Amino acid sequence: MSIECVKCVIVLDSDGARVLSRFYSKDFSTVSEQKAFEKNIFEKTDRKNGEIILLDGLIIIFRSIGDVIFYIVGGMKENEVILMTVIDAMIETLNNLLKNGIDKISLLQNFDVLSILVDELIDGGIIFETDPVVLGQRVNIAKMVDDLPIAEQTIGQALESLAKNLLKS
Repeated sequence: MSIECVKCVIVLDSDGARVLSRFYSKDFSTVSEQKAFEKNIFEKTDRKNGEIILLDGLIIIFRSIGDVIFYIVGGMKENEVILMTVIDAMIETLNNLLKNGIDKISLLQNFDVLSILVDELIDGGIIFETDPVVLGQRVNIAKMVDDLPIAEQTIGQALESLAKNLLKS
């Protein structure tokens, strides 16, 4: 038995290329399965006006903004309204945080914002927060920790920052 509500979060560009994806379900255990699923939902939703489809026993909520498409995927037993709330919170928070609006270039330039937002919104398939104001504050706090001088960080934050910098080099 699984308590996950969200099977995956996917952001694709207008050509179907992956901008971001987080898979929480064991249904998509390999990268090839994930890419095939992404291709399948893109083909089914490309240039469609709807916001919800049923595909392969899954509920897929999607919204196209500019040149990107956001997808929230849940199981057949999940409440569509809750999944719609998740996608609304995600988009509204991004609108609040990104000064230039939502498009592929701004998402790639602010990938850390997008990634932290998805992590604050959903963890392990469980929805944690859907209030755009709270999500925006959490994203900003997480970004500020990375920008703090080393002398003002806690020991844990400093070690995490050191590990990130070592991985970059």
